[in-house]
Parts: sequence; structure tokens; C-alpha cells
Amino acid sequence: SKAKNLFRSELEWIRKQPRARGTKSKYRVEKFDEVKAKAFSLKEEIKLDLVQADARQGKKILELEKADIIFEENVLLKNFEYTFSRNEKLGIIGPNGVGKTTFLNMLVGEIPLTSGRMDKGLNTKFGYYRQHNADLPEDERVIDVVKNVGEFLELSNGEKITAGKLLERFLFDGNMQYSKVGTLSGGERKRLQLLLVLVANPNFLILDEPTNDLDVQTLAVLEEYLLNFPGCLLVVSHDRYFLDKVVGRYFVFEGAGKTSQFVGKYTEFLDLRKELLQEKKKEKPQEQIVQKTKDDSKKLSYKEKLELDGLESTIEQFQNQLVEIENKLNENQSPEEVIKLSQRHQEVKNQLEEAELRWLELSEG
Repeated sequence: SKAKNLFRSELEWIRKQPRARGTKSKYRVEKFDEVKAKAFSLKEEIKLDLVQADARQGKKILELEKADIIFEENVLLKNFEYTFSRNEKLGIIGPNGVGKTTFLNMLVGEIPLTSGRMDKGLNTKFGYYRQHNADLPEDERVIDVVKNVGEFLELSNGEKITAGKLLERFLFDGNMQYSKVGTLSGGERKRLQLLLVLVANPNFLILDEPTNDLDVQTLAVLEEYLLNFPGCLLVVSHDRYFLDKVVGRYFVFEGAGKTSQFVGKYTEFLDLRKELLQEKKKEKPQEQIVQKTKDDSKKLSYKEKLELDGLESTIEQFQNQLVEIENKLNENQSPEEVIKLSQRHQEVKNQLEEAELRWLELSEG
């Protein structure tokens, strides 16, 4: 199980390295091969043919026109316009706290627009997977909870997968299916939560951080399902591998209600923003950045100025942490320690990317 969770972070290191020349690098490559073998040792047992039937959906899916969301003085969305279409695979990216989840809640009608218009098609049926744990009936059996939502999932080839078979494909064996929900682990509950969303046959699927707490095999099933999903898909995630595979267009939430769009892979977006960040740093030394902050104080709130002042040191700290972790990974660590260090490396890398993006947004005024 640990090997499966490790595989993705180790894969990135392997891709960036030249073929091993030193003893330490060779050692790590050999360890990666072991991890890869373990992570995919059961690959042949997983069927990836979950292609949902084309749920009835009219021409109008969802339209937003001049949409604003404002809480007191906090502007989360400003003048947002978009017409959603069938078969679109959309992502939402941006730092934490800029309103991504609030935007999702607005789409499903849980939060009203402050102003603007939202027009939903008559046949649009949302399926919403939330990042926090759903309230599940603790004393009910797993299979009964699924059957209460749907007895089967209809596929595009006419096949109908029963609740039991669907549970099997999401790694709930016979014994687990008849276990009480209250006995499930955190990861198993997330799997069940995801399955309940899919079995309801939505044609507009919204996923908020779906890859958290899911193992590699479940992710493989989910990715294949989403690639063939016939409706509209909207995903919030920081998982670059997942987004690169599934999503083709992004709404970029930049804070203070500002949004933009990007077409391509999430990795390409990150690379582009990093290039802009590096160019901006070359053009403006530290002293000029501080001076700009003072000169443009009217454009930033007091809280934002404090945040910008602290981001330079925060970014440097994250960069130093990455170097320290990478040095340790190149030493002869135990497999358990390699797993811990690799997971920590990915966490710090995600934090660094968010800090760099936030610095760029604030420094642009």
C-alpha cells in the first residue's frame, strides 16, 4: 500500500534525472523499480471499462453571466462568464482561500450569487464529490448504502453493473460490502463517498480534491471513468498527474474575484508561471520589490502587503527544505524512510508552487 502511494512522487524524480552514474543514484533507481513493481502488481485484476451511458442532456447545460460572489468585503468572484458544454473536462486551480470550493457550492445552488445570472438546463443533474467526509449511515451495510442511491450503473455498451459488482471494481470485496459503514477506514469511506456520487448517474460531475486518500488502483479506475465520462466534468485538485491526464481547460482563480482561463496541461501552466516568476525576479531585485510594495500600497490591503512581505522568505524556506529532502533521498535510506521523505517532498513542492503563484499574483498588483 505504501509502495502505491510512493510511486507517483518517485516517478517525477526518475523522469528528471539522467541515467544513473553514481552509486547513490543507482541505489535509488533500483528502489524505484521495486516500488513500481509493487504498485502495479495487481494491475491485471482491475478492469478499467467503466464507461457510463450517455445520460440524457439538453443543449443547455449551465450558463453564467456577470456572476459575482461577495461576502461582506471579501470578493470571491467578479464578473465571471462561461457557458458549459457537454464532454468538457474543466479544472479549477489557484491558491487556497481564493473561493474555489465556494464557487462549486454556488454552482449546485447551496450559495446564492450576489449579482449576475446563472441558468441551468432542465436535464442537468449534478454529482458533487466533496473533499470533506460526507455524513454516512454508520449502522448500515456498505452495499445497502449504495443500493439506496442506485441499484446499478448503466454503461455505454448497454451493460448494467450491479451495486455489488461496482463495489468490487472500487476494491470492496464481498466481506467489506456486508460490513457496517462505521467499520471503514478513512480511505475506504472516501472511496465509498466517491462511488455514491457516480452510481447516481450525474451528467455534470463536480469533484473537489478527489485524489486525496485514494490509492493508486482506485485512481486508475477513476481516471479511466472520467476520460470516458459523457457529461461535463469540473475538478478542483492540486494533483498535477491527475489533472494532466483528465483536464484540458482551466479556470485560474487568482484572488480578489479575479479569474482567467488556461488551455493545456497543468504542468504547462506551472512551468509558464514559474518562467514569469523568474523573469520578474530578474527584472526586480529584492530592494525594488519592497519599494514596489510601498509605492503600490493603495492597490493592496494591509493584510496583502504583510503577506507579500513574508512570501519571499517563505519561498526560500520551501526551496531549502526541498534541497535538504533530496539530499537525504540520495543517501542509502531504508524503504520506509524513502517513502516518508518522498511524501514530504511532494507536500513541500505543492506548498512551494502555491507560494510562488501567490507571490506573482500579489506582486502584479
